Amino acid sequence: MAIDTKQTFIDAYNSFNSNILSYESLLSKCAEGASVNETPTQNAINNARGAWYAWVIAIDALRFAANNSNSNILIKLPNAKQFDAHSLYVDSVLSLINDFRSKLSLMGKVNLVTSNPDFVIINRTLKKDIPLVGNIITHQDIAFVDDIYKDFIGKCQLDDIIGHAGVKTSVRPDRRIQLLHEGSLTKAIYAHLQTRLWLTQAKGVKYYAISLSWGQADIEGLRSVATHSIASASLIPQPAVDDVIEINDTNSANLFINRI
Repeated sequence: MAIDTKQTFIDAYNSFNSNILSYESLLSKCAEGASVNETPTQNAINNARGAWYAWVIAIDALRFAANNSNSNILIKLPNAKQFDAHSLYVDSVLSLINDFRSKLSLMGKVNLVTSNPDFVIINRTLKKDIPLVGNIITHQDIAFVDDIYKDFIGKCQLDDIIGHAGVKTSVRPDRRIQLLHEGSLTKAIYAHLQTRLWLTQAKGVKYYAISLSWGQADIEGLRSVATHSIASASLIPQPAVDDVIEINDTNSANLFINRI
């Protein structure tokens, strides 16, 4: 049987009575709950941990935004099979991306294959009022966290999307490569749009890698360059990943959200 990730998360989250000392303690409680009536595989637990981690970050992020009207908004995104994250852009920007895709396919016989980052950072001017997620959460709260991205479909100018974040509960070398690829491609597409829109003073787009903890090898491994920025001597090399962030409790989540 598959793990009921939502109910398991809700039960574990509410059992702390607003006193979650660390995200790891919550994830461990979720894993215990998932194992009460069955013995899920380790792979199933690992996949569920990713969902649980994303939900607790998203809840704290939206709670912070509700309490801080000038902060930008960190929003959880579904995967690319469910939603094309580029659809957050206004039609004039989205049409340039679709044109780019078509020309790559027609002229280069290649596809623009992209994944959705786990989170997007959106300019607060697009939505001032954020409902406050309560300390005791329900399925409705999870639905709100999962679906709030829909409020921004077709609303974002190029620089309304400030950045993205890739989130991992743990990091292996292959996952580092995934983060680097996602960050590099995100920035390459932004640079293409900047050129098409003739924006000489564009702000740029950020990409952050987030995990419960990072080792020094992870940090060093994520210091790679965004490949588009070394295509010409006239360009200044950019990092694929702007910063490596540890988020392991509400305080560290708030500190990150406050700086973006």
